[in-house]
Amino acid sequence: MKKQTFILKNHKREEKNIVIEASLEIEQKRVKVEYKVTGELNNYIFEEASKQKRANELWKSTCFELFIAPKEKLNYWELNISPSKKWNFYAFNNYKELMREEKNISIPNIEITQGEDGYILSCEVYFDIEEFSPKDNNFNLAVILLDKKEVRHFYSINRKDGVVNFHDRDYWNPFSL
Repeated sequence: MKKQTFILKNHKREEKNIVIEASLEIEQKRVKVEYKVTGELNNYIFEEASKQKRANELWKSTCFELFIAPKEKLNYWELNISPSKKWNFYAFNNYKELMREEKNISIPNIEITQGEDGYILSCEVYFDIEEFSPKDNNFNLAVILLDKKEVRHFYSINRKDGVVNFHDRDYWNPFSL
């Protein structure tokens, strides 16, 4: 099992008193992501956890995301997790093409801890997807924080000037076991 950890970058280069540490572990058909948000959390909206279920358009509020693709292939997957424990896992054939819910996965195990040290969201999910291999992947870890003025703030491993687009593989990193 190999784990990679990153400090996510704010895309608008805003000076916010927030630090987001995100990590990814891949082992066989298992993927685990964890996000730790520290700083002035009271400026942001973290919905209360409720019953875990699939939902769409989670990016419109605070949302934690993983994008992952086999190296050298066009297809990829996107995992979205809300602080409410709503989630979804999408498959794409190519860049934003033929988006559909991926069915060949386990129900994610989502855990949330909120305290003086910050807000921690972790998610573990098992794949039963033939094209997925833990050996060579490209991925992106990203977070959208919705503030109390209903403004979204975007964070990911890498950033580019201009429009924020987490699907753009220029934001992604390699992951090799």
